[in-house]
Amino acid sequence: VGSYEYDNKFFKYEGQWKNGKKHGTGKLTFQDGSYYEGTFVGGEITGFGTRYFAVSGCKYQGQFVKGEFHGKGRMLWPDGSIYEGQWENNRRQGFGVMKSVKENCMYKGSYVMNKRQGQGTMIYPLSCLKSLQSKGDRYDGDWLNDMRNGDGDMKFVDGTVYEGQFVDDSFNGEGVMRHCSGLMYRGLWFNGNPTVLPSRIVIITSTGKDCIEVVQGQPFNISIQCVDSNGTIIEADSGREIRISAGFKHLQAKKGTAIFDLIEEYEEKPMNTPYYPVLQYPLTDFLAEEEKAEEDLKEENDDTFDDQEPARSAEDDPKDTPSLEEGGEGKGETEGEGGEQPNTPGDRLPTAGEGTLERQNSIISIAETTISMAPEAVDTKDSRPLPPPVANKRTEKGLCEWTNIMLAPAPPRFPPFVAMDEEERKIRARQDKQVEAKRMKRLLPDERFARIGEYVLMIHDITSPPFMEQTLEPAFILVKHLRPKREKKPKEVKPKDIVSMATS
Repeated sequence: VGSYEYDNKFFKYEGQWKNGKKHGTGKLTFQDGSYYEGTFVGGEITGFGTRYFAVSGCKYQGQFVKGEFHGKGRMLWPDGSIYEGQWENNRRQGFGVMKSVKENCMYKGSYVMNKRQGQGTMIYPLSCLKSLQSKGDRYDGDWLNDMRNGDGDMKFVDGTVYEGQFVDDSFNGEGVMRHCSGLMYRGLWFNGNPTVLPSRIVIITSTGKDCIEVVQGQPFNISIQCVDSNGTIIEADSGREIRISAGFKHLQAKKGTAIFDLIEEYEEKPMNTPYYPVLQYPLTDFLAEEEKAEEDLKEENDDTFDDQEPARSAEDDPKDTPSLEEGGEGKGETEGEGGEQPNTPGDRLPTAGEGTLERQNSIISIAETTISMAPEAVDTKDSRPLPPPVANKRTEKGLCEWTNIMLAPAPPRFPPFVAMDEEERKIRARQDKQVEAKRMKRLLPDERFARIGEYVLMIHDITSPPFMEQTLEPAFILVKHLRPKREKKPKEVKPKDIVSMATS
């Protein structure tokens, strides 16, 4: 054991010697403060030891062969970065684990000539390694020249997963991305982006028209396509979340009027469409048996309203109106004592024109009551919950379809309808009673369904977060809500026809 200071005074050795050479354990100190402390063999730094570099501040601890890092070792950098693994000729070679503060990541895998190459896993950021609850991005796959190259899986902290090919650290070639939004893209990639992507939504109609005609109370179907700028369906794109909704034209009102205040207080705000601004209108795919039973009952009531006169008391009938008995038909079996029987409302037919004014007034009264009800008078009806809206759907190979959807009954105090009813009252006040009676019977809204008129159907891409930071252009189409065609009723057989058939 001894110490030796070299003539150039740059090196100083303290330790074991053998045959005049450094051999065994010792410490070699450099003039700049660097040092090696460990084993020596035949005057060479060989075996296990610690090497400190004063200029860079790096510190290596591990195996040496003739002064170079060779074998298994650990390097610590001043910024806290650390590599632990295999070395060869002062380079990282073989399997190792590198925690890089500069790159904010951890790599665990194969090295060739100091670079990541072969199979390896990278996790980042480093903060995700501090606890089991923390999560980060993770890549498992092939590496070449310190970059992701070949086949690999990339899992992002938001849940997005890419499985496929990489070139120069980017998605390149065949690959599948399952986006955190639920969207899935399966196809070719180039420089980190899909080679084809849809840009807009197109609504498909069976007639090819730019509008849809729907009969009131009847469900309808809607199909859409996700296409690129050339109109080509992008089948590689699936799972995009699509919302369907409807709107009715937003009617402007004069400031200071009650309708203006109602519109201002309405929760929903107008939305712009290519046609005109609209207020959102409820759309549903809920078809309840209760609604069907209610519809059947209403149809029966409508038939009764059309075919029968309003009931009148006997005192309202003119005394000189002839009855069936007075006309001599069916007289024998209906006569009481004295050959006469008092008339009752059900035993007589009105003459032409009889009761016309009363019926007109009755229709107008019903219409006025229905349309001009005070809010408190319709609370019971308006309090009935609206049917559930149509659920959003996911695309499948660029396609999506909704079946059996309907325009729902209007929500309470729907501003456009309130404005229309107000305008209707003004028109009605200026019209002749007889004309109005017929018109009101035709225009009286059926509150079970959406009103007759024009609506706008809107299709939006609401995929969140947007895939590749792009949202598809929405699609719009007009829906013309038509009045059902009235079925022709069988010709009514009159009493005189029965008598003539019997005599023949």
